Amino acid sequence: MGLISLSFLSMLCLNVIHQQFQKRNNQRALEVTYWDPRDKVSPNPLKFVNSNFTKIWLTGSREDQRKLAYAQLAIRKLLHQPDRTLGIEFILTDNAKYSSLVQLFNLCEVEGADSYVHYKNKFWVFNLWPHKPKPWRNDNSSILRRVSRPGDSAASARCYHAVEHLMYK
Repeated sequence: MGLISLSFLSMLCLNVIHQQFQKRNNQRALEVTYWDPRDKVSPNPLKFVNSNFTKIWLTGSREDQRKLAYAQLAIRKLLHQPDRTLGIEFILTDNAKYSSLVQLFNLCEVEGADSYVHYKNKFWVFNLWPHKPKPWRNDNSSILRRVSRPGDSAASARCYHAVEHLMYK
């Protein structure tokens, strides 16, 4: 009986470890550090806000989901602009939902934004350190080839283009 219990316990332990390993990439908590205007050590983010910022109002209506979908594209585009004076300012009205704020933090994390601040009813995404596009280098060993799935007829072949050995400089 003791041997069966020990083997069952080890199987259960391995199952739990396997489940935790699979879920390891899922984020469950997002660390947020709020700016305090009384803090004289950290730079004041408000001095970077200017009239070049795109303003998006989140009001708590059904339109917010559409605005947040647009916001993800806007953040992605912003981070690849060389102009450091650009940014996005989200204004959260009194009726805005907390889930919209959480989604803003999540969007910044997913898109790789380095500088964003939530203060009072505003949320800013800055472009202080623009992402530099990585230049492609073709070292003449790249092959553009046509691949079809096995069993596809020539008339209905789905073609895929695969580029091999592309490298960054």
